[in-house]
Amino acid sequence: MSICSHRLFASSAAALFAVLFMLAGFSQNAGAGGTVTVTGNAYAFIFAGNESRLEGATIGIEELPGLTTTAGPNGAYAIEVPNDTTITPYAKIDGYYPTHLQTFHTSGQDLTQVNFQMPAMSTYNLLVGYIRSLGGNLEAGQNPGGSLTKCAIVSTFFQKEGRSFGNFDDFHDFRPHGVIGSTAVATPTAGEQLYFDEDVLPSLIQESSSRDGGVLWADVESGVYEIKGYSDTTRHSSFIATCKPGRLVNANPPWGLVELAGNEAVNPAVLTDTQLHARVTWAVILWGNGQRILKVYVDAREPVRTSVWIRQGERQVRQRVTLQPGKRFANVAVPNRILGGRHAGLRIVLTDAAGNSEATSIAIAVPRLRR
Repeated sequence: MSICSHRLFASSAAALFAVLFMLAGFSQNAGAGGTVTVTGNAYAFIFAGNESRLEGATIGIEELPGLTTTAGPNGAYAIEVPNDTTITPYAKIDGYYPTHLQTFHTSGQDLTQVNFQMPAMSTYNLLVGYIRSLGGNLEAGQNPGGSLTKCAIVSTFFQKEGRSFGNFDDFHDFRPHGVIGSTAVATPTAGEQLYFDEDVLPSLIQESSSRDGGVLWADVESGVYEIKGYSDTTRHSSFIATCKPGRLVNANPPWGLVELAGNEAVNPAVLTDTQLHARVTWAVILWGNGQRILKVYVDAREPVRTSVWIRQGERQVRQRVTLQPGKRFANVAVPNRILGGRHAGLRIVLTDAAGNSEATSIAIAVPRLRR
């Protein structure tokens, strides 16, 4: 989340009984356009000898309905998505449990090796039954159709050496591939956490990652979770998981809790949105329908909550409105208690869904009331 502010000063324009201000050009956080390409492979969760590649799988983006592609030979796919956009890729194919990946925010670079490891329904049912049999607080509830009643999150503490393969077959055959002795923390706390043992089974007694590298959270409530990995000897990337009822989120290698090399920084695409893509371009007070109206003009590239305050000593007016993307007006009636012929303080705060915020403040001349 980021917060920034502008402070401007306006003078009166008697002919219009208004104050008008302009911001030249786009502000630094206006956001870049264009697209990036997401590529990877869809393949079966490797269990009981199943090493299938999932040609024919439908690949889509949860936030962009209607944008889909079909995986080709070896389960390979490519899909073009807008830059500077939050995306949660998903895959589905008959016989396998639909799988979502971690949530990315595209940041000017193509995303490669964005792979889907999908459990066959038989494997999924075995794992759910096994988790339920472990007891404790584990429920692993299912709907009548077999889907999860809540959400599950899975990831792998994956060795950095596995990121270097240019050929998918070489990547697929790189196993076991887990980093031993790492732990993970979900914020906020997410369901019941289990680590996979060396037999690729979740365990109640495993306290850190095994050579398999797997970790899961069962019975997770809907929400957005930040997952971070910890180790005394290795560094791991974090990731964002977006949970909804019935969703299986697999932050799949070589993303998710992948091992970082040396002082390597976390890829910005795995972090949450940190920029506001909207700006106030001008504001004006006009007469309309027998009253004074403050019009705030906003150029937005994403939905923004717009909060407007007019203050004049102890007198104040406050209004909030959500504006959709585009060039929009927020209109605020200026009541008689805001005295004409004087200045008032005007403060406009734009906030997006990720919590990024920008404040603009001016001293504004208020038109006199008409007799």
